[in-house]
Amino acid sequence: MKNNPQENLLGKSHSLYLLQHAHNPVHWQPWSEESLALAKDMDKPLLISIGYAACHWCHVMAHETFEDEASARIMNDHFICIKVDREERPDIDAVYMQAVQMMTGSGGWPLHVFALPDGRPFFGGTYFPREQWQHICRSVNHEFENNREKLSKFADKLGKGLQVRVPVINSPIITRFDQGLVSKAVENLQDQFDDKHGGFLGAPKFPMPALLDLLHDYGLVTNNDAIQYHLRHTLNRITMGGIYDHVGGGFSRYSVDSRWKVPHFEKMLYDNAQMLSLLCKTYRTEASKLYEERVREIADFILRDLITREGLFASSMDADSEGIEGQFYIWDEAELKNVLGSQFPLAKTIFSIDAYGSWENNKVILQMQHDYETQAQRLKVPLEDLQESVHQIKKRLFLQRQKRTLPARDEKMLISWNGLAIQALINAAIALDQPQYVAAAQQAAGYIIENLRMESGGLFHVFSQGHAYTSGFLDDYSHMIRALIALYQVDLDEKWLHHAQTLMQYVFKHFLDAETGFFYFTTDDQSALIKRDINLTDGVIPSANSVLGHALLDLSRFFEKTEWESHARKMAANMGDELASYPRSYSHWASLYLRLTIPSIDVVVSGKLAEDYVQQLQQTYHPGVLFAGSINESSLPILSDRFKQNQTQIYICRDKVCSEPVQNIQDARQMIYS
Repeated sequence: MKNNPQENLLGKSHSLYLLQHAHNPVHWQPWSEESLALAKDMDKPLLISIGYAACHWCHVMAHETFEDEASARIMNDHFICIKVDREERPDIDAVYMQAVQMMTGSGGWPLHVFALPDGRPFFGGTYFPREQWQHICRSVNHEFENNREKLSKFADKLGKGLQVRVPVINSPIITRFDQGLVSKAVENLQDQFDDKHGGFLGAPKFPMPALLDLLHDYGLVTNNDAIQYHLRHTLNRITMGGIYDHVGGGFSRYSVDSRWKVPHFEKMLYDNAQMLSLLCKTYRTEASKLYEERVREIADFILRDLITREGLFASSMDADSEGIEGQFYIWDEAELKNVLGSQFPLAKTIFSIDAYGSWENNKVILQMQHDYETQAQRLKVPLEDLQESVHQIKKRLFLQRQKRTLPARDEKMLISWNGLAIQALINAAIALDQPQYVAAAQQAAGYIIENLRMESGGLFHVFSQGHAYTSGFLDDYSHMIRALIALYQVDLDEKWLHHAQTLMQYVFKHFLDAETGFFYFTTDDQSALIKRDINLTDGVIPSANSVLGHALLDLSRFFEKTEWESHARKMAANMGDELASYPRSYSHWASLYLRLTIPSIDVVVSGKLAEDYVQQLQQTYHPGVLFAGSINESSLPILSDRFKQNQTQIYICRDKVCSEPVQNIQDARQMIYS
C-alpha cells in the first residue's frame, strides 16, 4: 500500500517528536519503505528532517517554517518530505549526520538533508530561518530539475567518503598493553583543559561523562594528582553551575557559555544516567558532601520525573514550557523573596542571586559559586546546619515551581538509555547504600527482559504507548548487557548474568562483521540504508563497540570464556593509535585499554553472608575489580567449587591467580585495594 503524498501521515506515530509535527501543513511522511518507494515512483528528491522531542531549535524551526503555509507549499510541491525521530532511528540519523558533517564541517539538530529519490544525500544543514529555507528549497529543486547528473556525481563522491575504513582485527592476542598509549591520550586532553572553569576549553560546553570517566580512572590508576584535581574541579563547577537544576535535580544537556552558567534547558535521560554513574564512582573514591547530595538528587529526579508506570524511564524533559525556553527553571528576585521570606538572604548567598547568577530580562539561574564546606566557613555555621537550611530552601522552591506549567516529557522509552539508567541506579545504591535504587533497577531490567524481546530473542529498541517496535540496535544490546552485569553484582541473582550471556551470543550471531571483527550498528535483518554502519567513535554516549569491549571482558571472567576475552583484547589493540591521537573521540576505548594495563581482580564471595560482604567491599571503587557471590552452591564457572557449608569465604583472584580464601572483610579489602 502506497502512502498518500497529499497528506501529513505523522498522526499515526507513537513518537512524541513526530506527533509534534502531525498538524503541520507540510505533507510529512514517516520513514518507511513506502515513503522511499513514493519518491522513486514520483521521481522527486527526498527532504529528510531529523530531530527529537526535547530539541529547542527543532521547535523554533517548526513554528517559524513548518507551520507556515508558504513554506509548506514549496516543500510539498517539490519534495517527498520525511520526518525522523533521531532517538527512534539512530541509524538513519548517524548516516545522514555524517553526510552533513562531511558537506558542511558541522552538524546538529534539527538536521536537514536533501537526497536523490534513492536516498543518496547531496545537500544538507541544520537550522535555517524561514526565508533562507524557502530559498534553499527553490534552489535545490532547480538543481534537481536542471543539473541532476551533477547532483548524482556529487552524491556518488559523497557516498564513497561515507564508507569509513574500519580497522581489521587480525592481530595476535596481545598479552601486554602499553599504558603509555593512554598517557599520551591524557596528555593530548590536558592541552585542552579549561583550568579556570573545568572541563575543556571553548563553548558551548557539554559535560562529556565518558571523557571525565577516563580522567577519573586514569588519575586513580596512575596516582596523578593533576588529573585527579582537574576531574574534581570539573565536577564541582558542573554540579554547582546553572547547567544543574538545584531545585529539582538533574542536568541540562549542555551550557551555552564557558562557565556552565546558562544551560540549554532540555534534560536527557542519557546525560543524567551517565553523570550519576560518574558522580557515584567519584564519591566512592573520595567522599564529598556535594557529591553525596547530587547523587541523591539526580537519582530521585530520575525516579520522580522520568519513571513510567512500567518502571522504565522516559527519554527526556523538554527545554520549553509555555513556548519559552527555560521558563520552568528560571526565577526573578521578587518571586524568590516572596516564596522564601526570611530564608531569602541565605538563598541569595548560596545560589548567587546577584550578578553572578543573573540572566536576560532580569531573570536568575540558580547556581553556586562555592561548595558547602567553603560557604559554611564563610558564614561561620556548622556544615550540617547549613545543608539542612539549604534543603529546606530547595523544598520550598520545588513546591512553588510545581505550580508552573511542566515541560513536556517524551514518554518514549529506549532500551539503550534505560540500560544506562539501570547502571546509574545500581551505582547510586552502592554509593549511598539505598536498596530502593536496586529495586527500581530490578523492576526496569525485569520488564525489559520479560516484555521487550522479539520472537528471535533479540531486543526491541523502543517502547511507547504500550507498543514495542523497531529491532534493537547495537547500543541497545551493549548498554543492556552492561546493566545486567552491574545488577548481578549487587543482588547476586545469576539470572541477570545468564540473560547477559544470551544477549551477547545474539550480538555475535546478528551484528558481527566477520571481515573486521567489529560489530555493525544494525542487525543482519534490518532494512538497509545507503550503508550499513560500524560506529567506533565515542561521543556524548560511548560507542556500542567500546561498551561491548568492556562487557566481553566482564562476561569472559564470569563464564571463563577465554574467546570473549581474546576478542575484547583484539578490539582494544586495534584502536590503540586512534585513542592515543584522538582521545576526545575514543575516550571509552581508552578506558578499555587502561583496564587491560592493570591487574583484573575478581572478588568471589561464597557463603551465607555473601550479599553483605559484597556490599561492604564495594564501598571503595577501583577499575578492573569484578564481584561475584552466592549464598548457596553455584554452577557459575567463577563460583565453581567455592562453597563450604556454614562458612563465608572471600577469594581474591588477581589475573586469574587466586589467593587462599579469607573470612575477614578488612583482610579482603587490604588485598583488593592495596
